Amino acid sequence: MAAALQVDVQQCSISVQALFFCAPNEPARSCEAGWNLPAALQQLQQRGPNLPTAACLPYKPDFFGFSTVDTLCRGSCNSPSPHAGRGKFSSQQITSLWKAQWHIRQHGAVVARFDVYSDFDSFFADKRNAQAVYRPSASAYFQFYHAITLVGYNNERQYWLAKNSYGSSWADNGLFKVAYGVCAIMAADKGEAFGIVWTPSSTPAAQQLPVTPGPRPGCHWYKVRRIAAVYIQGASFVYCLAA
Repeated sequence: MAAALQVDVQQCSISVQALFFCAPNEPARSCEAGWNLPAALQQLQQRGPNLPTAACLPYKPDFFGFSTVDTLCRGSCNSPSPHAGRGKFSSQQITSLWKAQWHIRQHGAVVARFDVYSDFDSFFADKRNAQAVYRPSASAYFQFYHAITLVGYNNERQYWLAKNSYGSSWADNGLFKVAYGVCAIMAADKGEAFGIVWTPSSTPAAQQLPVTPGPRPGCHWYKVRRIAAVYIQGASFVYCLAA
């Protein structure tokens, strides 16, 4: 959404709290009961343009279903995101590593099933492993199904960079690395992975970047502001005009 609209990614963060806990005419949900990916994506496509921002209704999970919907869904504002309503969400199933990597480059994150094994929590409880690549040990056993968001990858070291839902104090500021081919991520027989696409109703006009004359004749500097957190974090580039 941020890349398509050419705005800062922080302006496009819609409320996960509203999506999960605040669906009208739906049974109450809890973190313990969970949700399956196809149903969640269907709700995103139907309600996404009307969801508030994460700043209006931040994520405060209800693990066991003890909180009321009124408590969970009361935010500082109720107006929908000013950007999400300018287009529509869609999703497509992804079954191969290369397609997932292409989607991350072109559109952004991929949501994926993740099988949690018995050594997962203890592995990242050790602060020394915050940036280590996780692989279940040979003695680890399956515990439960989970979902994560794949936000990057490293083909040289063969791992995904993933965002978990455990908060920013967990692992590496809420992110972790997991090896390719483990934990049922995009497994052909049972894996679930989906790429989310947001398509604007109209294409925004291209923005002109301000330039500054460089130290040599014919060369200019320009600065790029952040529009997508994964790829551009703010950088300077130089180009030279042909003589």
